[in-house]
Amino acid sequence: MVAHKKPCDGRRIVCFSSHWSFGSLLDDIKTMKKALAFAKKNPAYVGTIHALGGIGIGILIASPVAGIHPVRWAFAFILVSLLGHLYMWIA
Repeated sequence: MVAHKKPCDGRRIVCFSSHWSFGSLLDDIKTMKKALAFAKKNPAYVGTIHALGGIGIGILIASPVAGIHPVRWAFAFILVSLLGHLYMWIA
C-alpha cells in the first residue's frame, strides 16, 4: 500500500491505495517542500519539537527501571513531538 494525496472538497487528505501513481509522488514532494518551507520560517518551533522528542527518548532510555511514571512522561513528550510534526505537514 502506498499513501498518496487525493483531492476531496478542495482539501487534501491522506488516502491509502494499492496502486501507485507518479502524480501522487509529485503531491508528496510538494507537501514535503511545504513542510520544509514552514521549518525554515519557524526554526524555534522545529527545534522545540525535536527537543521534546529527544527528551522523551532520553527518559525512555535512561530510566525504564524507575517505574511507570517516567515512561508516561516519556510518551507524553514523544506524543507532543509527533503532534508538532503533524502540524508542520498540515500547516
